[in-house]
Parts: sequence; structure tokens; C-alpha cells
Amino acid sequence: MSKKFPPASTKVSKILAASACGAREGLGLAYAADLTVAEDLARGTLATALDRYAPTGPGFFLYFPARAQTQAKLRAFIDTALAVLAPEGRRARARR
Repeated sequence: MSKKFPPASTKVSKILAASACGAREGLGLAYAADLTVAEDLARGTLATALDRYAPTGPGFFLYFPARAQTQAKLRAFIDTALAVLAPEGRRARARR
């Protein structure tokens, strides 16, 4: 059973899972990227709030020194991130 906090209390969590869990239990708002809570939004267990103020940028950006681009671990991360996050049309442009 979830414990309900009085409205005057403040709880802050930097851990996304804890924040989303608290929001699911009705304890407050969670600030999260929509892709991390997409299933909850689809099921209706979470709803968006303050849509008018939500960022509408083109997505994620990765900044790194040019010399780091040759590292296999960075290349693997970039390829994985593109495969998971980027729309098909943007993948080709990002690999240039």
C-alpha cells in the first residue's frame, strides 16, 4: 500500500524510476523524457502535465572531442543510440 504524503510536504528524487513510481502512485509530478515513460502514457497510468511548457526540440545531442570519435566504445554507443532513438531518416544523416 502506498503512503500518501500531506500536500505541504516536498519529496525530490533525482532517480527517474523513483520519480515515475511516485507519480504513478499519485504522489506528485515526475519530470521525464516521454520515451522513458511511453508505456505508462499509453496505458494511462501516467498523463502529461503542463504540455504548453514542454520542450519541443529535435531530440538528443551528443558532444565529444573529435579525437574521441575513433574510440570503439564511443562508436558502439552512437550506433546503439541511433538504432534505438533516431527516426529512420535521421539515422543516415547522423552517420556521416
